Amino acid sequence: MSHDWRIRYNHTKMSPIEDKILAQLQKQNLDIRDSGYRYMDQKVTPDVLAFIADCIVNLPSSTRENFTKNDVWNSSYFSKNIVMIFNKPQADNATAIHEYDKFTAQPLKTLSFAGVLAEGKAGRVNTYSVVDEEILEYISLSDRNAFNFLCLYLQEVMKRSGFLSRINNYISTYRSGKFTKSTFDDLKSAFESFMLGNTRINQTTEIRRIFPKVINIFAVYHGVPGSKSGVASDAPYLYSDLMYNDVNFRDLKKMKNVSRQEASIVYQKQKEYSNYEMRKVMDAVRKHHYPNSEVRDSYAQGEATQVHHIFSQSSHPELRSTPENLILLTAQQHNSKAHPSNKTRTTDPDYQIVCLLSKLESVKTSIMNNDGRYTKESFVNIVNQGLGLSLGYDLSFDDIANRLRQYQRQM
Repeated sequence: MSHDWRIRYNHTKMSPIEDKILAQLQKQNLDIRDSGYRYMDQKVTPDVLAFIADCIVNLPSSTRENFTKNDVWNSSYFSKNIVMIFNKPQADNATAIHEYDKFTAQPLKTLSFAGVLAEGKAGRVNTYSVVDEEILEYISLSDRNAFNFLCLYLQEVMKRSGFLSRINNYISTYRSGKFTKSTFDDLKSAFESFMLGNTRINQTTEIRRIFPKVINIFAVYHGVPGSKSGVASDAPYLYSDLMYNDVNFRDLKKMKNVSRQEASIVYQKQKEYSNYEMRKVMDAVRKHHYPNSEVRDSYAQGEATQVHHIFSQSSHPELRSTPENLILLTAQQHNSKAHPSNKTRTTDPDYQIVCLLSKLESVKTSIMNNDGRYTKESFVNIVNQGLGLSLGYDLSFDDIANRLRQYQRQM
């Protein structure tokens, strides 16, 4: 696998939004030898970064023009979701103030250094404003998107700061079969020296908390060992282990010796988190297309308010939070056509194809506008999974539309 992150970990080219992120990063001075900026920190994990970005997106538009970390953690959206997602105390709990200070401040600093936010001062208080709404919204939609952002961001920071060659050597050593304990120790020691010499951090203990947050992003992306409890992990580092949540409720099957009661709690958290992820994507689809329905038919009169799963949650739960599987409809379209006689457990197969053809147009428009909201590859994936087809990514939009119409005729 190439060390060039212009080629994604799944061997596909970067999406338009990732191209935009890279272009934005290239406008910034990311050489920490010049700035000494605290570009990464202990709380900057994909799930935390996505959550804080989501909280900013949900601030009132006037607040987003000038806000502080306190505006984020005192927001009703933060309070409503922090307990459910991260099993934290309520935001107004006095014992949690120090924890929430870092939990909100550290991701804000990272987003600022990357140029997604602009940072200022009001006395001694850091203030922020949104610079790029599209990138911020992309990060907010999922921890996977936040991971993709961190991949590009850390690649650029390390490259500009002259440390990327050491990380690349670490990766190459593992791939050549010559990896030893000293390979990891040498990289860790070099990172500590690099940080002590080029940032305002003067405590090795603090640097050792930051090192895993940097190297483990590279480790997951390139499939090599990362840092676990201060030493090299025994195997290539897992994506799930990047998360801030101690209990990885996304993968309960890996948990051993779990009681029925504990398993029930984890399953409940899994359900709550999944619902949160789905609501985020549904809100983004509604916000982007409102007030117009994506399906232009005789039922498209009035405001479109209903976000509909083209392939239902019950039949395809794996697609419930995929933007390309969600389409904005009017109430009449949703209750009369998508679900005849308002029977929400029933989906009209003909109208399902109508929705897919209309969503295809939305995907095409998104790509033409380079806004990064949808990708053709993801749309092809949901069609293949939902209809049992084997469409290729190289098909044109017209070819995909023709295949959908052909499928409809054969139903």
